[in-house]
Amino acid sequence: MLAVSGVAFASTANGQVAWQQRDAIDVSPTTYAVEDGEEPTMVVEFAVSNPTRVSATIGSPTVVVYNGSPRDGDALTVPRSADLVDDETVLAGGETTTLTMEADIDPDDVGRARAAIDAGTAVASGSFEVTVRDRRANTDV
Repeated sequence: MLAVSGVAFASTANGQVAWQQRDAIDVSPTTYAVEDGEEPTMVVEFAVSNPTRVSATIGSPTVVVYNGSPRDGDALTVPRSADLVDDETVLAGGETTTLTMEADIDPDDVGRARAAIDAGTAVASGSFEVTVRDRRANTDV
């Protein structure tokens, strides 16, 4: 009985520690680009690192790219249009990868978006959904 209780406690404790470490998963934008077309998009690459010891699934971005501080509200991309190019990604503990996100740009804002990228004032802000051991949360960008 004691052995079974010990194993159950260890499993539960490991899951709880992994869940508490979900905030350690880092998602940071590395590059921005504009893709022309009938429906122009902003393409943003993110470096994602998982310093925990367990796998995490990264997906469902709710990210908007702004010109300058997000507090100023000068959005370059259409809110709620962000999507991952390759859907969600499973990232093993200790690994780092790159995710690519696309978000719609109003055709009238393509010039502003390019100018913000060239000036280095494009700023991604929002979150990605993170799933650790069947529990979901968000990690901020």
